[in-house]
Amino acid sequence: MFPDPVVALRSFVTRAGLYTRVYPRLPARFEEKLPFLIVRESGGPGIHDRVYSRALLQLECWAEDSEDSSRDARWLAALLRVWDQYEDVWNPRVIQDPSDMPDPDTGTPVHRLAAEVSFVGEEEPILSTEGA
Repeated sequence: MFPDPVVALRSFVTRAGLYTRVYPRLPARFEEKLPFLIVRESGGPGIHDRVYSRALLQLECWAEDSEDSSRDARWLAALLRVWDQYEDVWNPRVIQDPSDMPDPDTGTPVHRLAAEVSFVGEEEPILSTEGA
């Protein structure tokens, strides 16, 4: 069984103190709650070696001004690169550096980046043979 990559990253960045609000999608009435991070799992090659599962994560750093969203995105990229030193993940890589891409509807500053990481699986019994 493999951990949920979105939940794992949300937990890591909040414990590191970078963000207190991390969402899987844009929250309603977000203007009052800046800054925040959106984390989406967007596929990846999946299970390999029966021990690891590789996930692709899309990240959006929202803030009140472009300098703040840029700074937060660059801190997040640095944090992602050392994730494996703190938790049971393998080979975290930033595959798209932070890009300035403001929200087209509101003009709110957003920096987007992408990362890839492998998660270590834990053995879980799938089928029970008891009573068979």
